[in-house]
Amino acid sequence: GIPRHGLWRDTHPSVAAPARQALAELEAAGAKLLDFDAPELHEAGERYLAGELVQPERSESLERHLPGWTAILDPTVGKRLESAHQVSAVDYIAILRLRRRLSASLHARMEALAVELLATPTLPITPPPLSALSELDVYRAVNRDMLSGTGPASMLDMCAVSLPAGLDEHGMPVGLQLIGRTGTDHGLLDRAVLAEEVLGTNLERLGTPPLAPMPR
Repeated sequence: GIPRHGLWRDTHPSVAAPARQALAELEAAGAKLLDFDAPELHEAGERYLAGELVQPERSESLERHLPGWTAILDPTVGKRLESAHQVSAVDYIAILRLRRRLSASLHARMEALAVELLATPTLPITPPPLSALSELDVYRAVNRDMLSGTGPASMLDMCAVSLPAGLDEHGMPVGLQLIGRTGTDHGLLDRAVLAEEVLGTNLERLGTPPLAPMPR
């Protein structure tokens, strides 16, 4: 299924093009593609980026497994944890209920239309150089974009895999994300192996990655 909402619409054209080319090759090899109405993915992505679920769970995990680490985190990460304690128990329970409702709705439609997988670009933009991310506000905006591709599946507790699709106009790798229903991890990986046989491995599809000069 090709979701009509969200990521395909918001992806930069030079990033979307290799992903669409990969889909065309899979279709030529026998995959059945159809446009799929998935507003739940868009809403789940927005709520994921709002941090109502992720931030308190991430903060709790750090405090439980790595006590004391929060104080020494890089500021770009530490600042993202500051709002974790602002999420109330009521809000947390509400987002869990919304998650279940969105997941049930999306899974029911996928089952009704016999949609096994959803396909999207893995990222909507070209990863910027680190030198462009020195300002915290810029980092936050770019980080939001970078998470918008994988966030919806994470929010809905679905499984996903990214396959190399090609290179964008800057020569950076583009991924095609395949999203499976909750609990279908093994089936998704089986399909990913079949897709890789059509598309080729990362080296075959993308070539040898350039290496940054090693510091002396």
